[in-house]
Amino acid sequence: MPVFLLMSSGGLARALKWINDAGEQALLKLVVNLLYPAFIFSAVANNESLRMKGLIISAVLTGFLFVMIGYALCYFAAPLFGMKENAERRTFSFTGGIYNYGYFAIPVCTPLFGLETVGVLLVISVGVELAMWSFGILIVSGEFNRRSLKRMITPPLVAILIAIPVNLLGVTEIIPGFVESTLDLLGRSAIPIGLIMIGATMWQLMTKEPLFTRPSIALGACLMRLGVLPLVLITAYAFIPSPLPLREAALVHAAMPCGVLPVVLTRVYGGRTNIALRTVVSTCLVSLITIPLWIKFGISWYGW
Repeated sequence: MPVFLLMSSGGLARALKWINDAGEQALLKLVVNLLYPAFIFSAVANNESLRMKGLIISAVLTGFLFVMIGYALCYFAAPLFGMKENAERRTFSFTGGIYNYGYFAIPVCTPLFGLETVGVLLVISVGVELAMWSFGILIVSGEFNRRSLKRMITPPLVAILIAIPVNLLGVTEIIPGFVESTLDLLGRSAIPIGLIMIGATMWQLMTKEPLFTRPSIALGACLMRLGVLPLVLITAYAFIPSPLPLREAALVHAAMPCGVLPVVLTRVYGGRTNIALRTVVSTCLVSLITIPLWIKFGISWYGW
């Protein structure tokens, strides 16, 4: 509920014009370029779980494969829900295949499994980013070029690439305490401000596109992203031997709705924005019910 209330407060602020276009862009840049990287570094740099042999590679592969499976299943399922044109299928595949791996997942994961599992979850996001900016851009646009590769180099990714060797080399002791405290304070504000901005962005998008036509798209998105894909991924990790923090992080990721960023990328790369918006909004709303159900199901099945 706090996740959805924070998003709703952002939507309300946007509706009341407390946040305008310029303010939205400025705050998004602040979150992406400063607050979120600070949070990532704090969660990863001194994380003992990530020192388990092979865990980092397994986490990156988990994120990449989760998304690739989602792309494939959503693309082939799209005609069942009335999306028979290739452009519509590609957009549904792109938006349905990418789950919300950050701002939704972190506040759910933290109270359930703790900060060490959150660190693993953040490393999984590297694989998600790789899948999104490579095959994802290829799917939604029908073309792939150097510009999309350059977009992979983001401040959050750089923060992970710095924090992982710092963690593995055990050099956090030489970081001054006031620096760690500053990063911790910056990082704590990343998720609430990020959720507020997601709510503001979704409100702005919803005012520009009709949402209640072609209900089969919303139905298909919810069935695939919140039904079929969680079952496939949770079942896979019931049989794949893996460290506990990785399985915990994978369970949280499996339960997530569609990510919000693909709506923006769909517009940039020539996809069908109306398909993307219906897919994202419907899964975000319904996930209020399905997230706790899937996590409870996974915990029971895994015997934790």
